[in-house]
Formats: sequence, C-alpha cells, structure tokens
Amino acid sequence: MVRPGREAERIDFTRCGVVLTGDGQTPAREVAIGVNPDAAPPAHAGDPETRTGERLAYPRSAWLRQAYRLPILLHRLGLSGLTGRLFLILTTTGRKSGLPRRTAIEFHTVGDRKYVLAAWKQADWYRNLQADPRVRLQTAWGAQAALARRVTKNEELARWFRHASRNPVIRWMARSASSDLTLATFLAEKERWILIAFDAADEPAPPPLQADLVWIWPALALSGWLVWMMARNAG
Repeated sequence: MVRPGREAERIDFTRCGVVLTGDGQTPAREVAIGVNPDAAPPAHAGDPETRTGERLAYPRSAWLRQAYRLPILLHRLGLSGLTGRLFLILTTTGRKSGLPRRTAIEFHTVGDRKYVLAAWKQADWYRNLQADPRVRLQTAWGAQAALARRVTKNEELARWFRHASRNPVIRWMARSASSDLTLATFLAEKERWILIAFDAADEPAPPPLQADLVWIWPALALSGWLVWMMARNAG
C-alpha cells in the first residue's frame, strides 16, 4: 500500500500524455506499478513541470515546437502519402482568432473512426476543439470533415485500448516506464486520459492544408541538372 499521507509517484507515458496516480487510499499496483512507495522523493519534487512521473512538460522552446510541426512541412511538400500513415493533420478553428489552426498528431484508426490522445490539456488545438468541435482531418487516405468529442464510455475506451496496446510504440513506452498497464487500470484511471474521437460529419469545417510547396522538387531537380551541366562544361 502507498504510505498514508503521501502521494505515489506518477507514471508518465510521454508520447500519449497519460498520467496514472495514487492518493494514499488506492493500492500501489493500481497506480504506480514498478515504483517503490518507500523511496525518498526526488530533490525537485516541488516543481510541477519536472517532478518525476509528472505529465510531460509542455514544449516551451521554439525548436521543439517546430520539431512537432515537421509533419506539417512534409505534408506541404507533398509527402502526406508517407507521413499521413502515422500522423494526421488536424485543422481546428482558433478560439480567439477564428482562423484555421493546424497541428500534426499521431492517430489510431479503430473501425472507421480515428482517435488521438491529447498530451497536454493546455495545447491550443485541444482548447480550440473544445470551443468548436468542427475539425478537418488529413491523412494518407485523404481529407474529411469531422466532429471531435472526448471518449468517456468504457466500451469505446476498451475497444481503443485493445487496438492501441498492439502498437509497438505504446508497448515500448510501457516497458520504459516499468509499467504493466492493463485494461482494468486504464478504465479505472480513465479520467486521466484525454482520448479524442472524430466522428464523420457533413457540417462546415476548416479548410484543408494544401500541398503548396511541391514546386520545390522540380526546382531542386532543375538546379541539380544546371549544376551538373556547368561542372561538365567546365571539365
């Protein structure tokens, strides 16, 4: 059991933004598998951004935010057939500006419905779809208008879990966290998971992201040919 009056350390599934925690009344196995409840707390335990096992710190550095946007650039370069098999381009409507806002996020398809996990409640895209659930999805298989909703029913959560748990990335994250996450613990802690489902809809949605940089490829090919010709003539 977790020592009374002391919170168990939390398990951080960094790619999914999943946090499991205990409150001193819950058996340790249900909330902190692989964590020694009698271990001394880390020196930085008071810092909510860096405490061991806390939710993944929100990316504040400019280079990291740009790294998360790399799939968007690849989509604009016409490479959605590759990147769109793992990442979807999610277009929301800015809750303040009213303009299209886009993010790239890993997704899972269960049946004919797509799902994503929100890593941060303060993420702009999540706050945008809370204000207006009408979104546009783009993957390797095309674009569609959809309505976003948070999944709360156990049956749908279990169906997603059984599918996603076969994903090697999620299995790797569980091993890295020394966790033996099961369906039972997942459902018991469902309020800590932000699982978003997208239901196909005919309602107006934000415009899709265009592949407006595909011209770069022929320009690069032409530049390479000119360099080759000049080198050949110089020789």
